Amino acid sequence: MIADRLENAGIYKCLSQNMAKAIEFLQTADLKNMANGKYAIDGDNVVASISGYNTKTPDQAKWEAHKQYIDIQYIIEGSETMGYSQLADMSETEAYKVEKDVSFFEGEGNYIKVQSPMFVIFYPHDVHRPSLIIGKSRLVKKIVIKVKV
Repeated sequence: MIADRLENAGIYKCLSQNMAKAIEFLQTADLKNMANGKYAIDGDNVVASISGYNTKTPDQAKWEAHKQYIDIQYIIEGSETMGYSQLADMSETEAYKVEKDVSFFEGEGNYIKVQSPMFVIFYPHDVHRPSLIIGKSRLVKKIVIKVKV
């Protein structure tokens, strides 16, 4: 898991060609004015989804992990708490679904407050629990960029 500020995102472009495309999009797109929906950045190699939602209580949000994609999560407006843990420290509760690239887990983790201009990168070995409330439920606008491994 990597947590950093958008102004530092360029240093992560060297991680892969797909990561470079994702970060370039994150740095140059007019995210505040983009509508909710999916955006193909490079076919199925780099895909973005923008959504608006109300943050959730811990009992409403599941721990999840992916195998085919790395998540870059950036809060456009608002703030939320994100949980993170290592795959080896969690117990799978729902088996991996290839078509959705997700499996679900239970266990304990650490938490970080995320607000603009922060982003978080979750690799396949990072189980994560995004969209959690800070104090009370609030509206958040977020982009999640899926970067093919």
